[in-house]
Order: sequence, then structure tokens, then C-alpha cells
Amino acid sequence: MHPDTIDQGYEVVKHSHFDNKSTLMDILEGWKIGDFSNAVSDQNYFWGLQNGTGGKATSLLPVDEELSYIKSNFQ
Repeated sequence: MHPDTIDQGYEVVKHSHFDNKSTLMDILEGWKIGDFSNAVSDQNYFWGLQNGTGGKATSLLPVDEELSYIKSNFQ
């Protein structure tokens, strides 16, 4: 997650009247400080909002797998 993208989302939610604003702010505040330890529950929260039927997260990738994924897809 790029810091600029997080900041943009944070500003949108901060100035919104979304019913779930508190939950969204909690998620974004964690992301702003680089805390992605709740990424599984965060992803599943958004997945549920969108009535997801496939792709529910079950665990974080091990660091080596995440780095490999980043390298092969973003560098």
C-alpha cells in the first residue's frame, strides 16, 4: 500500500459521513503508521462490504513470499 494512496483514502473518509466511518478510520490510522498486522481482517472487512464470494483472506504471507511477490509484480 503506497503512503499517498493511504493518505488520500484517509482524507476522503475523514471528511465523509459514511455509516462505517469509525471502522474505516481505525483501519486507515493503522495503515498510516505502517501497521498492517490486521491486514487479513481489514481485507475481509472490505470483502464483506462488497458481498465477496471468493478471495476471503485466511492469513498473511510469510515475509519472504511477500517480498518475492512484490519483486515479481512491482519491480
